[in-house]
Amino acid sequence: MNVILRRLLITLIFVWPSWSLASVEQLSALVAQGKTTQAYVLAQTLLSEWEGDPAFDFPYAVAAIDSGELAQGMFALERLLIVNPRQHAARLELARAFYLQGNHVKARQHFEQVLEQAPPPQVEAHIRAFLLRISEHESVSRFTIISRLSLHGGYDDNINASPDRLTGPIRLSPDALGRGDAFTEYRLTSDLLYRNSDTHQWAASAALEHRQYQDEGEQNNLDAQLKLYSRWLQGAGRFQLGAGVQHYRLDDQGYRDSYQLLADWSHALSAQTRFSTELSYHWQRYQQTTWKDSRLLTAGLGLVHQWQGGWSPALFSGVFAGRERPDIDDIRAAGNVDRRLAGGYVGVRLVPMPSVSWTSSLVSQRSRYRGDDWLYDQRRDDKYYAASTRLEWAFNRRWVLSVGASYHRNDSSIELYDYNRKQIDLGVQYRFQGL
Repeated sequence: MNVILRRLLITLIFVWPSWSLASVEQLSALVAQGKTTQAYVLAQTLLSEWEGDPAFDFPYAVAAIDSGELAQGMFALERLLIVNPRQHAARLELARAFYLQGNHVKARQHFEQVLEQAPPPQVEAHIRAFLLRISEHESVSRFTIISRLSLHGGYDDNINASPDRLTGPIRLSPDALGRGDAFTEYRLTSDLLYRNSDTHQWAASAALEHRQYQDEGEQNNLDAQLKLYSRWLQGAGRFQLGAGVQHYRLDDQGYRDSYQLLADWSHALSAQTRFSTELSYHWQRYQQTTWKDSRLLTAGLGLVHQWQGGWSPALFSGVFAGRERPDIDDIRAAGNVDRRLAGGYVGVRLVPMPSVSWTSSLVSQRSRYRGDDWLYDQRRDDKYYAASTRLEWAFNRRWVLSVGASYHRNDSSIELYDYNRKQIDLGVQYRFQGL
């Protein structure tokens, strides 16, 4: 198919000469020769000067799409089509981008629009080859499964999220204070998608994560989650309803079960910006400390924006609020479960090279509890902060090497819940796809 795509591009360049390629000749030549990786690197150095010039935007878009930067290429092509809707070469490349993105509805629409213009026979043949592949995909491969298996090793300097010392009337044994240990972590995630129609999908996600400490075996934990969604697509919008279940084990014993109802809606404001809202309801059940059983309702807003240019910067941010209520009227629950919470997050993702990405984020959350803590006889008020960063290198189509670090700070009005926590890890991930 790569050969077909390249021949299609060359055909468009020479058969439809309405494209002005007088500017940025080296970029255009690299694209015509199929050297799109080199072309994309060159385009990044020219972007600030030439962005918006049709002679640059078209070869830049082709290079970006071939390099896996679909959003950048699609944005440049859409910009071209706004200026001149009859730029059929741009529409064909946009159709190809939608095809690679998996949006076969949009791909078919753009391919058929070009066919209506009676393109040269060779171009028409290539378009019909794409349409045939889309039809085969729709009839044969409605299922997509993507799984990831990863192994991480690192160090956690506060494995039980506890203070390192207490100065008040409450005393804890040394084992109950904050302490560190090395860990090994295994993760397996799978995402399944079933395309029921052009406007409806069924989706499922499963995750299994096990962390094992080197010396502190009583803190070994396992987290298993399963979520199911019904998803509707219309234009630039997406709405989905879902349900989920979580089982968490600590020291090889059941610790907490959670059952969830989920709803979210997102809308693409442009090729670069997406807005989202979400609502979730959780039932939480504890095996040993049943007074912690609760219901948690949260709502949030999110925004993602990606800029064009070097390093493809993407900003993601959001705010959220929630209310947690205990299932029983208990003095312990009133001071440590019954709360109102609110917070926000902001993060950035940079791609300095096609195979390297760097993501960092900040989170802030405040929890105000309704009753007084039964041990300290005062109201609990927690201010939680977290910062994380991760560098990933996809050294192979299926393999990713990563290194990450995080810092957590819970600034509590009660010293028993006041702590700092730092973690660092090195990991490798294998990605495989089925169906």
